Amino acid sequence: MEGTVRQTWQRNPRTDICFVYTISSRYLKDVQEGKNPAVVQTMERVAAAYGVPSIHLGLAVAKQVKEGKLVFRGAPPAFSRDGVHPDVRSGHPFYLAAIVR
Repeated sequence: MEGTVRQTWQRNPRTDICFVYTISSRYLKDVQEGKNPAVVQTMERVAAAYGVPSIHLGLAVAKQVKEGKLVFRGAPPAFSRDGVHPDVRSGHPFYLAAIVR
């Protein structure tokens, strides 16, 4: 990811970059326990080194699931049908609301 940031800014220093982290069922429990997946930890080091902002959309999902306010996997209105991709009708609006907040 560091190479991508450097190459992007080398070609156009005015390019805005933001790292966006989502969530899958594989990492749900860890995120609920306050643990970031290794890939997020690595990307956050790059973000800090280059001043790249980031948004961890999975935090809001994990919190709502833990509080019983959101069903993570299943048929809509669950967040995701397959545990990886957010549902267009329920998951995407949830991510949008998290970004707006």
